Amino acid sequence: MSHPIEVQKIVLLPRYTSFSGAQVLTTAPINVRAFASATIGFWVGNGIGTTPTIAMEIQQSPDLKIWTSLSTFTGTPETEVTNNVTFEMEWVRLAITLTGTDPGFTGWCVGDFVTRAPRR
Repeated sequence: MSHPIEVQKIVLLPRYTSFSGAQVLTTAPINVRAFASATIGFWVGNGIGTTPTIAMEIQQSPDLKIWTSLSTFTGTPETEVTNNVTFEMEWVRLAITLTGTDPGFTGWCVGDFVTRAPRR
């Protein structure tokens, strides 16, 4: 009997989350042991401030201590960027880097997470 593959929508940043000030922000870790992969969409509105730069990456960790980059989002304001990722470790989170003079932005991030087939 085959195991049905299921897709679960997980909100990583609710619509519409606002950030201000130059900083690196990280979300709470999500355990992805039950998931094999995901299609993750990230949208950012027009930035404010002097030359604001917004970078977002999906990070992964085996132990919640050491984090490495799994995927980086690049795009232009007012457009959604979608990345496909395959999970290699147990935990993922978002890291958002906001730079510039008095920068700010509003955005959201959501993913369609695909369940992992059971091991036999």
